[in-house]
Amino acid sequence: MRKIYLFRHAEPDFGGKQHVCLGCRTDAPLSEVGMEQAASLAKFFPDDKKFCVYSSFMARAKQTAEAVSRGRWEVMELPGIEEQDCGVWDGLSFDEIKLRWPKEYASRGEGYELLPPGGEGLQDCAERGLVAISGILDDADDDIIIVAHSGINRAMISVLLDIPMSRSRSMPQAYVSLNIIEWDGESLKPTHVGLDAAEYFAKESV
Repeated sequence: MRKIYLFRHAEPDFGGKQHVCLGCRTDAPLSEVGMEQAASLAKFFPDDKKFCVYSSFMARAKQTAEAVSRGRWEVMELPGIEEQDCGVWDGLSFDEIKLRWPKEYASRGEGYELLPPGGEGLQDCAERGLVAISGILDDADDDIIIVAHSGINRAMISVLLDIPMSRSRSMPQAYVSLNIIEWDGESLKPTHVGLDAAEYFAKESV
């Protein structure tokens, strides 16, 4: 049984704004707090064990993965696990989104195919992410660390657990939260969702 440690990235730098919609079109780096959050994860993974480490191409995910790796293992980009494409909402504050698209914002998450204007549905987001992860399972012989994003993490886990996509946003995915997915050679099974990493590793060893 192999484990996938699927993280959400650490806190990004919003450039002085608050509550911004960050999809795959807005490439924000980590904030100072985010750098500290990411660095705190490194101690949970021992130097004497090898991990395959992947991140999305987005700066906030790559910087988190690099802080976890701390130069011990190569960080590889994994196309397909970038955040949901939020279309014209991407980079806007949620206050502005609610003002300009009140009906669309109010109904977000109610169905599998609800799209941000010009964006991507959660089902499509989940499918590309799971295809990407499935593509590395045969190549990666060790346990895997993946740093991705809240939207795609929720969407992928919803599919794996057969949970309606309309409930995906109720799934906890705080910054640097941890999800555990087990691979038995045939199927992916989430066993833990939205964990505080420190609490998890206080009880479990890698």
